[in-house]
Amino acid sequence: MVSHEFMYKLLTDIVGEDYVSDDEVICEAYSKDPLMRSVLRKHRKDLTTRPEFVVLPSNTEEVRDVVRVADRYGFKVIPLN
Repeated sequence: MVSHEFMYKLLTDIVGEDYVSDDEVICEAYSKDPLMRSVLRKHRKDLTTRPEFVVLPSNTEEVRDVVRVADRYGFKVIPLN
């Protein structure tokens, strides 16, 4: 597994620093799901519901590159529309 800092650098190289966040509050906000599944898991003390990063790609190529990097280094990708 790669370090948090290394992965952050790879992601910012793809989408730019303004479009990657590892801020605790932002990641917590993105961990919520409108169907309440993640809220229910949270009550069971499942810490996997909070992402390590929030990445906001702006085009298909950036999405492709983010997914490739995540796959290469074993990070899960959970797309939101």
